[in-house]
Amino acid sequence: MSRKTYSRRNYFIKRNMQGLFVFRYFLVGVSGSIIFGLFFAYFAYNSMTITYDDYALQLGETPTILLKQFLLAHWFYLLSGGLLFFLPSLLLSHRVAGPIYKFEKYVDQMNSGRLGEPLHLRSKDEGKELADKIYNLSTMLSDTMAEMKELSREIDQLADTSDTCSTCKKIIARNTNLRTLLERFDTSRE
Repeated sequence: MSRKTYSRRNYFIKRNMQGLFVFRYFLVGVSGSIIFGLFFAYFAYNSMTITYDDYALQLGETPTILLKQFLLAHWFYLLSGGLLFFLPSLLLSHRVAGPIYKFEKYVDQMNSGRLGEPLHLRSKDEGKELADKIYNLSTMLSDTMAEMKELSREIDQLADTSDTCSTCKKIIARNTNLRTLLERFDTSRE
């Protein structure tokens, strides 16, 4: 029996959560760059640099001139580095947002009365332990509901055999109410 693999086609599953996640990673990268720049400027603050650019001699503080030259020379690398920083953070957030989305759908499914159906996550997704626990809870509830339905049927059979007493009629009425409540849940598994 081959195991079916699940892949998501949509990488923005929970836009607000993933957008915030990617933005925070971006802030960490930018903060690291700013801290590096501040350290560099601190250690080079009292030095002067002379540059010769387009037949013009420029004299200035080393951090200012180097920052300007760095940005002019490496703007393409900074832009592509930002994109390369964006893509891994999107993929990492996808591994977290996808399972959260699946958990929400599965709990909604349980709230609607469908119990015991399998919960599938991709092999590299986070939260597999939680998925197993939610599935086990759903299965336990499904088994309990199925047992309660079976006990309700047995109570009906016992009450039908002795329909002479008034207590038996009350039991049948209460059992009918119980069965109505239990029918809200689908305990058949796929």
